[in-house]
Amino acid sequence: MERNRPGTPVRNLVEINNGIRTESMEDIDWFEIRSFRNAWLVFTDIYALSDINSDLTDQQKTEINTFRQELRDITDYATANEACDNFPQVPDWIED
Repeated sequence: MERNRPGTPVRNLVEINNGIRTESMEDIDWFEIRSFRNAWLVFTDIYALSDINSDLTDQQKTEINTFRQELRDITDYATANEACDNFPQVPDWIED
């Protein structure tokens, strides 16, 4: 089964007009934050299964549990922009 790795939310917008590069920060809304969060929770559900989880190192178990908890806690931020700016770092060993 092919799985599509979710992206992460970003607020920076880069535009190039007539060879001039401009960067700005866009606002993001809670719907978008929750969409990214939910996609990552679904994507990493497989690592919560006991037969898959038993193949992980202790460090990987800690990293995935921490990542998933940070995703669940993302709505604790005061604003969606703050949540976006502090979106949890995906462990680099997570497979596509």
